[in-house]
Amino acid sequence: VVPIKDKAIESKIHQTFRLQYLKDVVLARTLEDSTFAVLNSLIFFNHVDIVNHLQHDAEFLKELFSILESKIESLQRKRDVVLFVQQFCAIAKNLQMASRAGLYRALSQHGLFGIFEHSLADPDPLVRMAGAEILVSILEHDPNLVRSYILAQVKQDKLKKPLVETVIQRFIADQDLGMKAQYAEVIRVLLDTTAGFGDSGITGPAEPMLHKPEPEAEDFLNLFYDNYMTEFVKPLMGLPEQKITLAGMHRLRYENG
Repeated sequence: VVPIKDKAIESKIHQTFRLQYLKDVVLARTLEDSTFAVLNSLIFFNHVDIVNHLQHDAEFLKELFSILESKIESLQRKRDVVLFVQQFCAIAKNLQMASRAGLYRALSQHGLFGIFEHSLADPDPLVRMAGAEILVSILEHDPNLVRSYILAQVKQDKLKKPLVETVIQRFIADQDLGMKAQYAEVIRVLLDTTAGFGDSGITGPAEPMLHKPEPEAEDFLNLFYDNYMTEFVKPLMGLPEQKITLAGMHRLRYENG
């Protein structure tokens, strides 16, 4: 998507791809436990080096996320950015908490949340799934990071559709059950304010909209129930009413055994 100028890191990316192919395809049925462990270790440490380098490469991240905001870039290139970030977040799941915190801090400071505007409503189901997986990855790491962004988004730009509204609309409109499950999980985690804060200080000082290390859960719940609950339950409210008599209930119980 964006050229990686460091040749050593570029070489390490190619090496990691070959190691994974070797482990998962070529030697999948013949690997001994010791060899399997060695390959996993090599892949893991390569991932650490790659993530550490790219998250500190401000020029790379700026160029990467600027593609999404560009009006002259092709739709396919914007989709490639989404898929790249999805792979990036998938790698981060296997890293230690400190490394994940640094990665999400760097991504959020360079426009990570702008990716959902382009991915969640994309006609391509693969891109929508990638966007949902990125959002779930962030929520698994730090739900309050997403809540604080949504609260700031509502306050700062009332003309722009908030992320939570996009998620609800996609949850209702998307016909794919796998996608519905992803959106349902996103909504569940956002509303589960008892889960606490994932990693204190992840948001860092550089992004004004993400300053609050612990956004008030009550503010988010008030926002959701005051503004979006009606839309969320609209499909249920639209179901036709059916009167069930006491005799009908007994008959259903009898028919169901």
